[in-house]
Amino acid sequence: MLPTNALIIHFEGAPRHLAFEIAGAREYLADVLEEDGECFSVWEVFSDDRESIDMSVRFARDWSQDLGFGDGDDPAEFLKPFTGYVLAHLRDELIAEYRKAQEAAYG
Repeated sequence: MLPTNALIIHFEGAPRHLAFEIAGAREYLADVLEEDGECFSVWEVFSDDRESIDMSVRFARDWSQDLGFGDGDDPAEFLKPFTGYVLAHLRDELIAEYRKAQEAAYG
């Protein structure tokens, strides 16, 4: 049976990679540098009549939850576990989330 959906990774709008599982897409994007990360987008495509979905930010957010924050107070330290792709799409959100959690924990 054929899959009902797939992930297509685009670079500057051009399709570059097809993945049938999230792990395959993550593997392809794992070594992307932060400065190039916004050039990549992740689209979910379907085998039926549904429209394709740009899920770049959702993909980065889900991936970030699996990675978690590092230690330290400096962004270079606590953002270290995140991939360049994730940072390109979520850097400011992640910093704000970390600062909010630190403030809640330590006042």
